[in-house]
Amino acid sequence: MFGVTGDKVSFKQTININNTPIPHTRRLQTDSKGRSLPQLSDFIISPHHLFVLSDHKPTISFDSRYYGEVSIHNVIGGIKPILTN
Repeated sequence: MFGVTGDKVSFKQTININNTPIPHTRRLQTDSKGRSLPQLSDFIISPHHLFVLSDHKPTISFDSRYYGEVSIHNVIGGIKPILTN
């Protein structure tokens, strides 16, 4: 989760949340098969919504950078690291 209700999401060289760049979050224009990917415009996260990004494989993840905000009612759990460096 990278953004919450009221946060400003903007798309520059990287994704910015409240004018803070998030490293390694460039958007691709096409997928691996050459199909166009959605390109969202800047927006403010709506009430009861989140902006989620994957840091597992950030350049190929299909996450909020393409489909937008997610209702908190669709969140069914969370993750917690069990091993860190």
